[in-house]
Amino acid sequence: MRFEVVPSVDILGGEVVRLRRGEPEAKTVYSDDPVAIAKDWEAQGAPRLHVVDLDAALEGKPQTGVVEQIVRGVGIPVQVAGGIRSSDAGRRWLGVGADRVIFGTAALTDVNVLQDAIESLGPRLVVAPDALGREVRIAGWTKGTGEDVVDAARRLAAAGVERLLVTDIGQDGTLAGPNVDLLRDVAEAAGVPVIASGGVATVEDVRKLASLDGIEGVIVGQALYSGAIELADAMREVA
Repeated sequence: MRFEVVPSVDILGGEVVRLRRGEPEAKTVYSDDPVAIAKDWEAQGAPRLHVVDLDAALEGKPQTGVVEQIVRGVGIPVQVAGGIRSSDAGRRWLGVGADRVIFGTAALTDVNVLQDAIESLGPRLVVAPDALGREVRIAGWTKGTGEDVVDAARRLAAAGVERLLVTDIGQDGTLAGPNVDLLRDVAEAAGVPVIASGGVATVEDVRKLASLDGIEGVIVGQALYSGAIELADAMREVA
């Protein structure tokens, strides 16, 4: 299994942004051209892109046009996230050309949606039990569920989910380093591939995550956009 370093392209109001701990008021704008940014990451050798429609996630107002332009405009796999709450929506993104679709709230709170997504999307479904501390949060990270993320990972894998994405919300956008212990616990409990996210600040952080059993990749945002690390350096570290 090749470990992937995946740049994140988070879109809010048509701009590429990074949020600190998912808070819209703690926003840094990096570009007003998301398609150009996506193509630049591709040119730098990214193996795939993680594209998030924050308008859909936070406000329920999808900005599908620009996300579609990215999916159609690059030649590498794209996984799409943000406000995807039905198998129909997931299949639509696959039809556009997305490689994977990421479910959060709906799959975490509605067993029927979860099972339908598993049956309809199979290995192209990723479920994201993102956590603050250890509590899974939903609705653009604004609401707690009371469920421990390790328990959630075990539950989702048992239901048939083949891949998870776990963001440590408290670390996201902080450049404070990933929560390696938590991610290790999640991967061990799930027994399915896990993509890590949140807090990566150095190439050494990437190396640590790549050394964990069950972690197949890491999504990197703030560290790349701020220049804290270079994509080529991170990829070379885990080659």
